[in-house]
Amino acid sequence: MKTTGNSVSSGTFETVEPKELFKPTEPSVLFKLRKLQDYLHISTKPSRFIAREKEFKQVHDFIAKGMDTGKGDSMYVCGSPGVGKTLCLQFAVDTIKADPAYRTKIKVVQLNAMRLADPKDIYSTLYRLLGGRKGQGAPTTAVEYADAVKAMLSTEGKRGRDGGMTLIVVDEIDFLLSKAQTVLYRLFEWPRSRSSAMMLIGIANSIDLTNRFLPRLKQRFCEPKLLVFGAYNKDQLMDIVSQRIRESEREVEMASGNESDTADEDAPAALTYFQKAAVELCARKVASRSGDVRKCLDICGQCVQALEDQAGKEGREEEGDTADTQKPSLMVKVGDMMRCLSKTMGSPVEKTMKHLPAQQQTVLCVAAIVTKHQDDVKVYQLREQYLSMTKGYGLPRLSAAMFSDIVSALSVSGLVKVTSSKSARSKQRVVQEVTRLSQVAVCVAFDELRQVLAPLNTFFTKILDRGETSAN
Repeated sequence: MKTTGNSVSSGTFETVEPKELFKPTEPSVLFKLRKLQDYLHISTKPSRFIAREKEFKQVHDFIAKGMDTGKGDSMYVCGSPGVGKTLCLQFAVDTIKADPAYRTKIKVVQLNAMRLADPKDIYSTLYRLLGGRKGQGAPTTAVEYADAVKAMLSTEGKRGRDGGMTLIVVDEIDFLLSKAQTVLYRLFEWPRSRSSAMMLIGIANSIDLTNRFLPRLKQRFCEPKLLVFGAYNKDQLMDIVSQRIRESEREVEMASGNESDTADEDAPAALTYFQKAAVELCARKVASRSGDVRKCLDICGQCVQALEDQAGKEGREEEGDTADTQKPSLMVKVGDMMRCLSKTMGSPVEKTMKHLPAQQQTVLCVAAIVTKHQDDVKVYQLREQYLSMTKGYGLPRLSAAMFSDIVSALSVSGLVKVTSSKSARSKQRVVQEVTRLSQVAVCVAFDELRQVLAPLNTFFTKILDRGETSAN
């Protein structure tokens, strides 16, 4: 017997190449689809920040300038929901913290104002995040906390004495709006004080927040730098989806041991489970509506979920519980994308709610909360709840007559149903005769209303999140 290798075949040894002996296992289709769905989820942070290079540079340079000069300053970052504001800040901060020139000299404190029960709670929250002492001698009131935090953020504070700077990043900063705006004025004035060793970046949706609610900042030379994020266009949305697909494919390759050392991160993604025209259709549709990348990723994720369901079914029927063979039909095509888009974005009720005047949208939000917890709600009761929930936010106080007119308009739109003692008359007549004793019912499911109105304005989110407590 002649020895020529390490395996036996027909009485002889044959040479087997090592790469054949240890050939990586090809991941299943289900594994690939689940990994792709993970990467299309908005909570997954990509490895690189793309499609907002200009805005990223402005944020990075703002922080770097403050570190280089040692002078405090503030910036207000705004734009519609889902346009990359928060993610841009995260990448800019990570880049600064990774820079050897700044790594030991900067302390970053990030918080979301939406999580605060009261705007004044930001003082105690900052005090805790900055490492303020506890127990005896610690502040007990909002004013004491504010004074302590200001001292900690000055050149007399520990970090300031060492030549360092503190960066405060407040997401959803418009949740700090109050009747006198004391909290917001104080926050934006701190960086410009003579002994300041802090920078402030506030993030919100409203473009005119500082001009509308904080007009005295300009008079006091404390007006923040303004950075507006526009809506994503079709090409940017396609780039973001392609990046997510590419990173998903790369992780699958790593899991199978087939990763290429020369992989080009900027190479076009191989849209294994998407027709390019389908992705382009989704990007174009979302860009024309809102430019919200979250919506685009969510729609693509829904399409992948449908593929996953299909792959699981085919695998069970044809190959038991595994589906290791790629099927040519397993792909999101234009028709599939059109059906998903129609289901997600094509509701006539959604269009009606989106194009309502702001006052009608606000009343509709309040009505949804109140009627969710209470039956037989009358117009005068709804108005009382409206006045209670919107108190302190600078909204006009609606008279009983004006409020009835708004309820009438919502009834004409088919979004609410009004019942009165004259309900036997024609619909038009009943709508015209809405009274304080008329009963109101919302004709839109609460979850659908929330999905449509909450992204339009953080104030609506605030009502829908906190209004449940007020409604009880």
